[in-house]
Amino acid sequence: MKSNIRELEGSLIRLGAQSSLTAEPIDVSMAKNILKDIISEVDRPITIEQIQKSAAEFYGIKYQDMKSKKRTKEIAIPRQVAMYISKQLTGSSLSDIGKNFGGKDHATVIYACKQIEGRREKDEEFNRKVESLIKRIQG
Repeated sequence: MKSNIRELEGSLIRLGAQSSLTAEPIDVSMAKNILKDIISEVDRPITIEQIQKSAAEFYGIKYQDMKSKKRTKEIAIPRQVAMYISKQLTGSSLSDIGKNFGGKDHATVIYACKQIEGRREKDEEFNRKVESLIKRIQG
């Protein structure tokens, strides 16, 4: 729980409630048992492939289109969003991200990230969609 203060607060409340209901002290084994659903999510790293599949499903395009040379608006925007999210959620280099998107170079990934950042700042509806997709990917 490194990124979400509300999740941390909720976890502490869950532990406190369990402790008061059972009259048991909070210890490591109790915390692991109560928070096992949250802890297992943290252990699983997010991959570029996961992001691509989720974005393709979210936007109603084929997974293969994420890696294709097609540059239509219907494919380019979901691909740029997936590149942006890949940069945000994975530790992958720009070159690695580009390679996973059909051999694009790092400059293409930088351009995609700048495009999405700019659009998120200007378009609140688009920003909400990207946030929704990020939450879906994170579980």
